[in-house]
Amino acid sequence: MELGKREIHDHERFINYGREHRYSNDWFLRKASYLGEDYELLTDYKGCKYKVTFYHKKCGKLWTVRAGGVVLDHYHCVHCFRSRGERRLIKFCKDNNIEILSEYAGMKAKVKFKPKSCNHEFYRSPSDLIWGTKECPYCNGLRPKENFNSFILEFIKWRKIHGWTQADIAYQLKMSNHTISDLERGYKEPNKEQISLFKYYMDFYK
Repeated sequence: MELGKREIHDHERFINYGREHRYSNDWFLRKASYLGEDYELLTDYKGCKYKVTFYHKKCGKLWTVRAGGVVLDHYHCVHCFRSRGERRLIKFCKDNNIEILSEYAGMKAKVKFKPKSCNHEFYRSPSDLIWGTKECPYCNGLRPKENFNSFILEFIKWRKIHGWTQADIAYQLKMSNHTISDLERGYKEPNKEQISLFKYYMDFYK
């Protein structure tokens, strides 16, 4: 089916408009106007698939984002988004007498915590702590560090020296990932067969 003259004209006008404004800073700034005057564009707009950098006056930080995220999805400063999560974490820890020992880097990034009730130190993502397992892992079935199996500590050190993951070891030893994880976290004590097998590989790969 052939296009009519008007349809061809409209199509060409659409294509020409896109070519004319594809790399226009003015066009991009109009699309980014929802951000308000607190955001200053520091780099030139080159297309939606390229990144641009803003200076956010409110938080005083640079924000680099794919331009398409601004034009199509109306993104906002990621640092301020993280700060809302950080405020939520601080309130949760204050309400539950938990001390935060390392820097917050997002709800999915692990942070070091220490409950004041037991003084055990452990790592967990804020999202898991707030909405998942709230209890201290040592008090919730995991023995304190001073009572941790000394052979397993040696095994963990050996594994990390070689740069192997728990999955690598599980595959090599024909064991489940869950078993290796439970042994390394202290949920299970290694039996004689497991110790013998671990020692064999530790001696072989010194």
